[in-house]
Amino acid sequence: NKLSEQRLYQFLVEHNLGIDCSGLATYVLQAVYQEVKKINILKKIKIISFFKNPWRWLIAWLRPLENISVRVLANDNNSFLVNNFQKIKPGDMLIRTDLRHVYLITKIKKENSQIKKIVYVHAPRPRQRDYFGPGVFQNTIL
Repeated sequence: NKLSEQRLYQFLVEHNLGIDCSGLATYVLQAVYQEVKKINILKKIKIISFFKNPWRWLIAWLRPLENISVRVLANDNNSFLVNNFQKIKPGDMLIRTDLRHVYLITKIKKENSQIKKIVYVHAPRPRQRDYFGPGVFQNTIL
């Protein structure tokens, strides 16, 4: 029911609980790679070089999920630029140029080998006054 849903969102906000966009992308990709390819991507993502900052490297090694940001996901060591828009596929990320938000593509619909629809998920920051909490949203680009 709508009232209990609002209470849940309010509880999450009051206790600073939820998920951000990079956390959502990382959790989803981690689950898919683990299931499909038996790969733990948390061990593959390069967060920071040991030689650059040993203390930060240790923290990231102990708690990788909390240290994976949009900037880390967009880094050339962890991803690559898709130059041909027609070659995007589920699992690809759309990253804002200011490196502040990531959208994870979940579905592509093609007609005559042309993309007609892109479905993506993301976890935006709350902006509206009546919006009580963090959440995951699915949107479509036509």
